[in-house]
Amino acid sequence: MQERNMALKTHCLTWTQYASLNEESVFRESLENPNWTEFIQKGRVSVTGAGLLNCVLETFARTFLNQGVKKGIEIMEKLLQEQFGCPFS
Repeated sequence: MQERNMALKTHCLTWTQYASLNEESVFRESLENPNWTEFIQKGRVSVTGAGLLNCVLETFARTFLNQGVKKGIEIMEKLLQEQFGCPFS
């Protein structure tokens, strides 16, 4: 049986001397109902800078991870449109 799973992993290359940002999104068949899809997202921020840069880095990290969430949702909507031909909004 083919496993119905899709995982996306991203990391940011900008400002690597100050912080490390990683994000993982997983789309998988729901354990409760095989007709449902679960979307699981994890993000990790490791700050190596200190002082006043922390506020800037936290804002940058939040923006990066929010973009990952939006991208994951857009991918799922596109796949659903291709599969079922109906618009999602």
